[in-house]
Amino acid sequence: MFEHRSEQLASPSVFAQRMLRYGLVTAGIILFSLGIGILGYHSLESLSWIDSLLNASMILGGMGPVNTLQTDAGKIFASFYALY
Repeated sequence: MFEHRSEQLASPSVFAQRMLRYGLVTAGIILFSLGIGILGYHSLESLSWIDSLLNASMILGGMGPVNTLQTDAGKIFASFYALY
């Protein structure tokens, strides 16, 4: 997959392709994770889409939820989502 330390370094174009590929994979993981949170907060807590995005982003960023959770299902979801 990568060069062995005894081999020459990858060319700039190969390196750029790797960076693009791994950047896209990373973006996909982040978007998938945000999507789970957005849908969970929107459906379980009846938050608006933008408030759901804010709460999901804050939990993934380690800051914690912004809105007070009202339902037991929302609290359980937030507990598991924060551990995820």
